[in-house]
Amino acid sequence: MIIKENRNIHLVGDAKKIATMLQEQQAQYGFDEVMIISNTHSQEKRLNVYRLLAQELL
Repeated sequence: MIIKENRNIHLVGDAKKIATMLQEQQAQYGFDEVMIISNTHSQEKRLNVYRLLAQELL
C-alpha cells in the first residue's frame, strides 16, 4: 500500500514522537539543520504544528 510505503520516508506522529525521531536521526546522521513541511491546508493549523514541534525541540 502506498501509505505504508510513505511512512518509511516521512515522519508521522505527534510533536513529541516527531521530535524524538528527529533527535535520533540527528545523532545517527549528524545533520545540523532540517526542513520541516506540514501538509495542513489552514495556515493557523500549520503554524500550530510548528509551534508544538518547537516546544518539544527547544
